[in-house]
Amino acid sequence: MLVMRELHWAAGFLEGEGSFTAVHAGKRPDGRLRSSYNPMVHAGQVDRESLDRLQRIFGGRIYKHNMHTGNPCWRWQLAGRKGIALMMTLWSLMSERRRFQIEASIHRWKRGLSRSDAARKAWGIRRGR
Repeated sequence: MLVMRELHWAAGFLEGEGSFTAVHAGKRPDGRLRSSYNPMVHAGQVDRESLDRLQRIFGGRIYKHNMHTGNPCWRWQLAGRKGIALMMTLWSLMSERRRFQIEASIHRWKRGLSRSDAARKAWGIRRGR
């Protein structure tokens, strides 16, 4: 059962350290690109402790990642339906900037849009303006 204190902690942590996106689902077995997108919430840290807490609360996976400097860091990600569910749950607790990321990610996931087209849809902007 999700405790509100944990939800608020996660919202604050992801506001500062997280990212909300929908990434291309990859290639089909025949090598052609899929037209679908995989929604994803992720965060990275040098210290793994906060990411372990996110994993305890929401699930997801943690993996080691080397930064461009060569220094190791840890990344947590929650993808697919669970990622969308978390985005929708956190939306009301997030800043306008993060709400925009969440809305654009959901539009991209639902419609298979490019990142820029999803952003335009989220803000109600037409092309050419």
